[in-house]
Amino acid sequence: MRFVCLTLGLLCLAAGANAQNSYQSNKVIDALNEQNVRSGRVASPSLTAFKLSDHSDLQLDGLVNESVWNEIPTATQFTQRSPNDGATATQRTEGRILYTNSHIYVGIKAFDSARDSIVAPLFRRDGTEMSDWVTVGFDSYNDKRTAFIFAVNPRGVQRDFMIINDTNEDDTGMPFGKQKLN
Repeated sequence: MRFVCLTLGLLCLAAGANAQNSYQSNKVIDALNEQNVRSGRVASPSLTAFKLSDHSDLQLDGLVNESVWNEIPTATQFTQRSPNDGATATQRTEGRILYTNSHIYVGIKAFDSARDSIVAPLFRRDGTEMSDWVTVGFDSYNDKRTAFIFAVNPRGVQRDFMIINDTNEDDTGMPFGKQKLN
């Protein structure tokens, strides 16, 4: 089994961040599999980000190999967005979040048991062509209607946009920050 490793360094001012996580009882995982999160029948799972006092040891090199990444909670029980919204993910993924007073670091290991079937075309930034993506969204207003979305495909093509009122996408003028694939 091979994996693609990704680190994102997002230039943001934020005190914390949330993500889907694996720190759930079996009952909560079953509820996730039944698509109850999106319908509002159960609370969204979350992963608390770990604050760093100094980020000089982190290298934005596409590897999640600094010791601090192993010392923080890891999200593993992700759900699909497409093709089966809310279904259990078909491939293993691990995500971690670190932050400082001025940056957010997202480390993701996306495993794939059939590396030759990864869809990874090269195209212009912010394109919407068919591709495999790793996507991270921040609901910084905590209103469950607005989110800043950052995505990258296996070739390093970046996409960023804002979700407004749950369904409208605005991709004008959003800075991505830095990313590195390995």
